[in-house]
Amino acid sequence: LLEHFQVGFVVLVEVEFVGQILVVLVGLFVVEVLVVVVVLVEVMVEVHERNFVQLRG
Repeated sequence: LLEHFQVGFVVLVEVEFVGQILVVLVGLFVVEVLVVVVVLVEVMVEVHERNFVQLRG
């Protein structure tokens, strides 16, 4: 019974560890996606403003 409990504990610790790694990876992925979106929006706004100025000027 004690052996079984130890194995279960080891599995639990491994799952916990993998879970933390997954959380970190997902977090990094989300941050990168947000950065890309922000950069794209800024570029689009800049291009739009430049075109707008050219149209007016």
